[in-house]
Amino acid sequence: MPNRSRRDVLKLLGAGAIALPSCISRASGETRTARVGVLHSLSGGMRHSEACVAIATQVAISDLNAALGGEGDAPAQRIDVLVADGASEPETFAREARRLIVDEGVVAIFGCWTSSSRKAVIPVVEELGSFLVYPLQSEGLESFPNALYTGATPNQQILPAIRWAMAKHGARVFLVGSDYVFPRVVNALVRDQLAAGGLEPVGERYLPADGTIDDLAGPAKDIVAEIQRVKPDLVISTLNGPPGNVAFFGELRRAVPQGALPAMSFSIAEPEARVMARAKIPVGGDYAAWTWLSDTPDPEIAAFSAHVAAWVKEHPGQEVPTALTDPMMSAVAGVRLWADAWDAAGSTAPDAIRAALGGRSVQVPGGQLFVDAETLHAWKPTVIGQFQPDASLRTVYRSPLPERPRPYPAFRTRPGWDALLARVSA
Repeated sequence: MPNRSRRDVLKLLGAGAIALPSCISRASGETRTARVGVLHSLSGGMRHSEACVAIATQVAISDLNAALGGEGDAPAQRIDVLVADGASEPETFAREARRLIVDEGVVAIFGCWTSSSRKAVIPVVEELGSFLVYPLQSEGLESFPNALYTGATPNQQILPAIRWAMAKHGARVFLVGSDYVFPRVVNALVRDQLAAGGLEPVGERYLPADGTIDDLAGPAKDIVAEIQRVKPDLVISTLNGPPGNVAFFGELRRAVPQGALPAMSFSIAEPEARVMARAKIPVGGDYAAWTWLSDTPDPEIAAFSAHVAAWVKEHPGQEVPTALTDPMMSAVAGVRLWADAWDAAGSTAPDAIRAALGGRSVQVPGGQLFVDAETLHAWKPTVIGQFQPDASLRTVYRSPLPERPRPYPAFRTRPGWDALLARVSA
């Protein structure tokens, strides 16, 4: 990873465009180095979603290292990076996490996308006394002491997005998801939300979490046939990864045009939508709910995008992300928060990092991000985007203020959620 002076970084990003955490104030003579791991799927079905998050994480670390160098001085604090491939398999994520910590000596891991991969890595991190920085939205139902969660909890993304979509399109909803813990728990939460209003979904079906587009085409066709039979007002999708989305939406849009049946997705952004568009699947008009979209007004967005493109150019063989995404920006936030906590604590020990993270905030593209001291989840707004014909997302709704994270929604008791999680994880 090339080391640039702060002046070089600012030339690349645009003077004043990048907000850096407080650790840049440390004197250059007090150099400290930490080795961290970046663990994402760089192969397998999730690679189109996760590779750009791995790149954003490395660029954010490169920014910090360069800025900390000042005018040619040695950095006061430097983060060395080792990148590993989870290969879209939870078992591989767990094995690579253990290798990074035990054999490579990393003090923290930045990564994971699916809840299955996160749940495979966290026991390793806890056992070995390391730390996980997780950048994706989740089903909640956890708050581990050795993890920082910079993605959304259900009350920040899923629940408000469903209320918005039902008010706009109708209350007869059909739930479709990938068959693993995140979609199963989310759909239980959606059923609770509907039941509170005396409603229930008109259907709920799942595609296998693994498999190629061809493998999933038959099951997807069966689900679409059921959708045509029950005639919902709205499809709620928790499908993860391009194979499942291409298989399902390919069949759905051959049978039912978007204008007759809109869809709200919780795990796709521009990279996945562009894969669908290349497969000749019309995406324009459908919705996706996140907490950040690239059309957010902020001068740092263009600067960071340019830095990503420059970084990829210096690292041949990596695909340039077509747009900045919510998970990418959550990854940037995680890097800045962890580095700031390390600087404040003077230690990379998990207990010290956790104590320093509680109540901390950093500037990220689009605004300030705060860490909830109780749960180590982030305060975040709800942002709903509508896909355009070119697969870009345009914001159609943004909540006025960030919402406090609530990993355990109020519909059930914590023991009740734990029991549900045990059932769907079995």
